[in-house]
Amino acid sequence: MPMSELATYKIGTVSAQTGLSAHVIRVWERRYQAITPARTPKGGRLFSENDVAKLRLLKQLVDSGLAISSVARLTSDELLLLSSKTLPPENLDNQEDYVAEFLAAVSKLDVERGGALLNGAAAFHEPLEFVELVLSPISIEIGRRWEEGTIRISQEHAASMLMRESLVSMTKTFAASSNTKVVVGTFPEERHEFGALTVSMLATMHGWSVVYLGTEVPPEDLIFACKATGAKMILSSLVSLDRKRAQPLLEQCEEILPDDVRLVIGGVAAARLKRNKAELMGLRQLNELLSKKQPFF
Repeated sequence: MPMSELATYKIGTVSAQTGLSAHVIRVWERRYQAITPARTPKGGRLFSENDVAKLRLLKQLVDSGLAISSVARLTSDELLLLSSKTLPPENLDNQEDYVAEFLAAVSKLDVERGGALLNGAAAFHEPLEFVELVLSPISIEIGRRWEEGTIRISQEHAASMLMRESLVSMTKTFAASSNTKVVVGTFPEERHEFGALTVSMLATMHGWSVVYLGTEVPPEDLIFACKATGAKMILSSLVSLDRKRAQPLLEQCEEILPDDVRLVIGGVAAARLKRNKAELMGLRQLNELLSKKQPFF
């Protein structure tokens, strides 16, 4: 008997039938357009049997390591064909499992497994949660092992490459919805890109047009980028740069910063610096600012 297109299932029922939380179902709908549920007069979601079947297939594929962004818009027939070729589900219970499994994969330089784990974790979290609960703990643990000398350069590079790919891939799922520009880049000698990629992803998620310059950008070039593009805000991350070197760079940037441009810095090293014009923000505070879609309010 063919499945019905009649939308009768509420989101709680669908959650129970698919093993997906209501939160994840909403994320897959809003961010990836995996399904398009009907709506009640009061705005509640109603799902059909076809919707439920597709969500089950998507969960199976994501559990096997595929990125939700790569499969969300496939038809049910295409998903069925693909599911016949995938591995059994991971059945990892929480983000700590993903972090531990990822670190184990990196230690073996199993980049395919590591990438699949990040794809799976990204599919079940909002972007900011994914950074806070998965990527940040990984980054901290990698840093700790580096300080202790218990991780090889090859392993650290593999982890960094996979995290970078994950953030870039997530950023590509969003599109700028306004002409409001923001410049993102780190100061000279700050080679850690994780923070810059993270804020770039958040800005893109909120519709900003991001001018991404990457790492080790001289202050005068950050300002030049603002003048050239009309950007009214600079976002910069300081993680590994020591205070003795970072302080004069920040002061140089503040000295030439136009009055109508906002400079926002973040990262563990940023908190140790004296600031004049620059503003220190954590991810949550910055996310709130970016959601306004205006550099000044």
